[in-house]
Amino acid sequence: MRLKKYISYRLIQLIILKDASANLKLTRYIYNKLINIKLINRIIDFLKFKAKNNPTKIVSAEIIGGIGNQLFQIANTLAYAWKYSLIPVFKRIKESPSMIKTRPVYWKTVFRKIPVTKHLLSLKLIPIIETEFFYHEIPSPTQIPNIHNKKGIIFKGYYQSVEYFDIYRNILLKYLFFISPSEKIYL
Repeated sequence: MRLKKYISYRLIQLIILKDASANLKLTRYIYNKLINIKLINRIIDFLKFKAKNNPTKIVSAEIIGGIGNQLFQIANTLAYAWKYSLIPVFKRIKESPSMIKTRPVYWKTVFRKIPVTKHLLSLKLIPIIETEFFYHEIPSPTQIPNIHNKKGIIFKGYYQSVEYFDIYRNILLKYLFFISPSEKIYL
């Protein structure tokens, strides 16, 4: 437990505060807030797949459609992030646009482990637009023009093919659908 707490302190200093010599009182305060809202495990899960070279680019998706479409979009985005060592993050929206009517987005249940933010629109992201409704290889970040001037990329489309994320299938299943022992009491 001591090691986990120490690692958590260091991660807060390096990632959240971006200062390796950050004030210990502030670090403890942030740590306690994270523990209180049970985010520390989400951060640790995310960091398992974090880049080897401390990535600065993010990848996101414009969430549209029902839960099935949302699962494809999130799985594609997570797999792309892990493959190219990018930071996956999604805009927390209450409803997603759909052809018929708006649909709920399940951030508090199914997608509870997914990193989200309220302010994704303020970031300058390059859109990667799905042009066809079947698999086509998505270019790597190094093949995307002008990415060095932007914060990252955002996928726009459904990306409904298992080929986008199949190599990460087992990790995705554990990541999206793992039920911890502390959560099982609610079932």
